[in-house]
Amino acid sequence: ERARRAGAGGGRVGRPRPGAARRRRGRRRRGRAARVAVLRHRDRRRGL
Repeated sequence: ERARRAGAGGGRVGRPRPGAARRRRGRRRRGRAARVAVLRHRDRRRGL
């Protein structure tokens, strides 16, 4: 149920992993590669 809420809401549900913000600040992929990675992550969270 939590995974479905996270996938549908699109935002952060619960608290983010500690250190996630620090890692995110480093190299940022832009364009199609970033979008594909986000989609893949969302699908994995949904359990597909």
